[in-house]
Amino acid sequence: PTATSTYNYVTINEWKCTSGNCASGITFSVKITSAKNPAVAAVTYDPFLIDIISPSSNKIFKAPTVLNALPDLEVGPLNNHVVTFQNTQYTLSTTEYLISFQTTSVIPAGGKVIFTFPDKRIWKNGAGAIVVKTDSTYSTTVATTTITWDATDTYLTKLSLDSLCTSACAVGAYQFKITTGIKNPNYVETLTGNFVTYTTDATGAIVNRDIKPNSDVAEILATPMTATITRNVATLSAETNLTVAFTTVNSFGLGSKILFYMPTDQIALTGSSIVCKKGDLSSTLLCTLETVGSYYVITINEWCIYGSGV
Repeated sequence: PTATSTYNYVTINEWKCTSGNCASGITFSVKITSAKNPAVAAVTYDPFLIDIISPSSNKIFKAPTVLNALPDLEVGPLNNHVVTFQNTQYTLSTTEYLISFQTTSVIPAGGKVIFTFPDKRIWKNGAGAIVVKTDSTYSTTVATTTITWDATDTYLTKLSLDSLCTSACAVGAYQFKITTGIKNPNYVETLTGNFVTYTTDATGAIVNRDIKPNSDVAEILATPMTATITRNVATLSAETNLTVAFTTVNSFGLGSKILFYMPTDQIALTGSSIVCKKGDLSSTLLCTLETVGSYYVITINEWCIYGSGV
C-alpha cells in the first residue's frame, strides 16, 4: 500500500491469467485484508478509484467516476436515546428538557455533542440565556455552548456543546438538562420534525447519532384553566342567560380570540344571532356564531384588543 493525503493505494503487480495476455470479459475479484473502517463519518466521501495500466504505466481501463463500497458506512448509534421535559407540558410555561443516551464510539478530543430540534417545539424565553447541565445529578454546567434560533428569533433549532470533550469522551452513558431561557410554545399546533442528537470529532465529522421523531416525545397541551357556566333560569323551555367565567393561568396575546363550544342538547337558540357582553354587562363584545356538529361555537373576536391580560 502507498498512502497519500487523500488515498491509500494498493498496486497489484501480477494476475494469474491462463495465457500470456488477460482476455476480455474476465471478472476480476480481489480481497484486500488488513483494512478497517474509519473511526468517524465524513459529511461526504471521496470515491474509490480503480485503474488498469500498461507496463509503461499508461492507463488502459478506469472504473466509473463515482465508485462507492457497499454497504454504506454506518454512523455509530446512540443507544437508549431518551428525550423528555420537566415542569410542565402546557403552553406558555417555562420548561426544561432532559436528554440522555449511551454512546457506542469514543468522541475524540475537541469533539462536540449537538442537538437539533423540531421547528416551533422549544420557544425562546427572555428570562435568561440557555444553561446546559450534565453528570448524573445535573450539577456540572457545560462551559461553552453555541445556540441557534430560527430566523425570527422565536424557537430553538440547534444547540452545540462545544467544551464537553476537551479531552476524548469515553464510551458511556451521558445525560443533560437544558434549562433557563426556554419555554413551551404559546399555542398548540401540529408539529413535525425530529429530535436529533449526534456527536462529532473536532472537524465536524459525525461519530454517533440517533434520530427521534417529535411524535415520540410527549406533546404540548393547552394550559388548563378553571371555568364555570351559570344559567340564570333553570326551567325547561324558559329563556335564560349564560354567565361564563374563567381564570387564565398566563397572559394571552394581543388579538387572541375566545371560543365557547356550547352543546346543542343543552342550549336552544331563540334566533339566528346572539349577543355577547362582558360579565358585568357594561359593554357588548364582537362575537360570531356557527354550528359545528353537535355544538354551537361562539367566537369572541375582541377582548384583548388593547393589550394582553388575564
